[in-house]
Amino acid sequence: MVAKYLLTYMYNGDPIGEIIPFKTMKEVKEELLKSLNGEEFEETGWEELSNGIRVKHYYIEYNTYSIVDLTKAKYNK
Repeated sequence: MVAKYLLTYMYNGDPIGEIIPFKTMKEVKEELLKSLNGEEFEETGWEELSNGIRVKHYYIEYNTYSIVDLTKAKYNK
C-alpha cells in the first residue's frame, strides 16, 4: 500500500504513539474520530511545509493527533 495520508499521535509532546498510514482522507478522519472518542478538541488549519507536505493538528488535553497529507509531497532524488 502506498500511503497518501498519515495519522500520528503525541502524548505531552513525546511522539510515543503510532503512525498509521491511509490511502484516503475519509479513512483518516474516521480513525481520528474513533481515537478522539467524543472528546472536545481544538483543530488547527493546514500548515504547508516547504516540501509540499501538509499537516493539520487536533489538540486534546495532553495529547495531539496530526493528519499528514503526502499527496503533493516533493521528494529529493
